[in-house]
Order: sequence, then structure tokens, then C-alpha cells
Amino acid sequence: MKFGKHNGKTVPAAIFAAFFTIGLIETFLPYLDSQINSSFSNEYYLRFVTFIGFLFISSLTVLFSLIKAGNKRPANLMTALFMLLPGLLIMLVHVEPLNLVLLNAFFLFSGSLFVQVVGLSFAFLPDETAVSVKRIALLYLVKSSGLIAGLGIPAIFSSARQQESHIMVYLAFFSLLISLVLALMVRWPARTESSPGLNYLNTLRHLIRDKFVLLMLGGLLVYSGAEYCLLNLIPFYFSEIFGIKIMQTLFPGVGLFIASFFTGRIAGAVILRQVKPELVFLFSSILGILGLFALFIGQKYLSLAAVVVCGLGISNIFPVMISLALRRIGGSKQALSGMMIATIPLGALFPSLMWAAANSVSIMMSFMLPAFCLFIVTWIAIMLLRNGSS
Repeated sequence: MKFGKHNGKTVPAAIFAAFFTIGLIETFLPYLDSQINSSFSNEYYLRFVTFIGFLFISSLTVLFSLIKAGNKRPANLMTALFMLLPGLLIMLVHVEPLNLVLLNAFFLFSGSLFVQVVGLSFAFLPDETAVSVKRIALLYLVKSSGLIAGLGIPAIFSSARQQESHIMVYLAFFSLLISLVLALMVRWPARTESSPGLNYLNTLRHLIRDKFVLLMLGGLLVYSGAEYCLLNLIPFYFSEIFGIKIMQTLFPGVGLFIASFFTGRIAGAVILRQVKPELVFLFSSILGILGLFALFIGQKYLSLAAVVVCGLGISNIFPVMISLALRRIGGSKQALSGMMIATIPLGALFPSLMWAAANSVSIMMSFMLPAFCLFIVTWIAIMLLRNGSS
């Protein structure tokens, strides 16, 4: 069983099922985050533990990307999926000890990142020079579909909202099981070594010395930080300024921003078939900035429209940046995939800075951090478009 034909090659259906699964599972992470935050009485100790935890997960993601499975073997995907299993098992038991909550968050977050690393390795084949931008956009659209399902189902069905209900966990289990079965059933494409003769340290050293790689890694880091900031700040902003429950606006449970984000992913999967990714990257960044600055005006209906513009704008930045980075690097694409995905947990540290600005100055001023991040991303987009493929 195969899916996703591209230039005579195919992507195993298990990859798409796995991306849908991690989209579902990522809806559990805010709940775990609130549990962790409530378990620490010392804020500085909480920040220290969070920093060490995200740094460890980020490093582990890079190491995972250096593991090379043999041809036609789904060992890497199976490892990534099995990382999710303990976290889901813990979710079925109402436990209060902090160590189990931290362990749960570790397994679910790490497994989600590992799946993305494996999935990106099928956006290219080592014996091909091209990277499929369309394929990466489709993968992240499927992931967003899982996120929408995970947020929308509890809002529609009251039984899934109840605290003692495990419906969503069982649904994630079922999706994970399908992914595992497909991983064993599909025929995996034969692969050749992309960087013969390079050991792990030399591979990383080679990538880190590349200025283009550093530029893209920095861009992905600040973008991830901006996205985390907006997901945290927008609901609080509308609640405090206008008294609007933004997560109940347009689609209950999903909210205006996430619904716009998902719509942008759908549009991106279509547009990238016809438009150069560099142009999509630039216009997406500009839309995101315009939406952010419209929020500073403080008018209710304009702010609602700004959320839509911002969600549509930033939705495709991450997959397009990954595509451009992979396309312009000759070898070591799998290691580069791991390094790029490793920016996600580091970006999760940005909201701490944002909330510090909100508490010390104002909610409006806290938007300056994601705005600054998007300015950097836009500058990178302009540089790439100006320099072409050089």
C-alpha cells in the first residue's frame, strides 16, 4: 500500500497516518503544560526545568535524525510511533505525581518530533536532487487535520469533553494503531546513502559551518517562537480586551485563529503546485506581519479580521522554509531535517519572554516579540528571493 506519487516515487501511507496521529496527540500537550505549571510553586525553578527539558528533547531529535535504517525497513518510523505509546498509556490513568506528568509530556512531544523527522525524509529520496515542496505541504496539512479533529470533536460531543472521558485518548490510540499496521504493510522505497563516508560528528560539523543552514535554522527558531507566542497570546488578548472567547468563535473548540491556520494550510497545498515557494514564503510572512500590526489598533472587528489574516499568513511558513532548506542542501538532508525539527522545542521557550513583557508592560506590548520574530522571517524571505538559488 502506497500513497503520494511524485516523479515515479511514492510515499508510504503510514507517513500520512502518523502525521494525522501526532496532530491529534498535540492537542493533549496544552493540558500537560498546565499540569506542569501548576505543580511548581517556584517560577524560576519551573523555567529552569522547562529550559533543560526542551534542550534535551531538541538534542535527542538531532541524534534521532542521524540513525540510518536499512533499505525498505520502517525501523525509524516504528521507533517514533512507539515513543508515543507510553505517553498515551499514562493519559489513560489519572495520575498526579509530577514525574509521571513530565514523563508523559516527554514521550508525546518527543514522539511527535521524531515522526516529523521520519516524514521529512520522504519528501526526498537520497538519489534524487529535487525536494517535493508539495509533499511537505501535504504532510503538514494532514498534521493540521489531526489537530482540528482533536480540538473540534470534544467541542461538538459533550461526552468527549468530560474530564473522566478517555474518548480522545482512545481515538489517538486507534490512529496510532493504524499507523503501526500501515508501517508494517507498506513497501518502503529503496534508499541510498546521501552522504557516504561522513560520520555523525562530521555530518553535523559540515552542516553547522554552512551559513545558509544557520540562516534557515535561525529563521525556523524565531518562527516557532512566534507561533507559540500567538497561540498563547491571542485567546488571552481577546478575553482581556474585548471579552470574547476566541476559541469558541467561528468553530467551537477550534477557534478563529486555528481555523484560519488550517485554511491557510489547505490553500498552501494548492498554491504551491503553481507558485514558486520563495514567493509563497515572502507573501506569507508579509500577511503575518500585517495581521499582527492590525491587532495594535485595538478595534474589535478589525482585530478579528487581523486574526484571520495572521492565521492565513503564517500557516505555510514552516513547511515552506523546511522545503527551501532541504532543496538547497546537497547532502545530509536527513540530519538537516532533524536539526530543523529540533527548533520546535526551543521555540516553545519564547512564550516565557512574551508573558514577562505582558506582566511588566502591557498585553499590547507583548505582541512586539512575535512581530520582531516575523520581521526576521520576512527578511530571510527577501534574501532568498533576491539571491535566487545561489
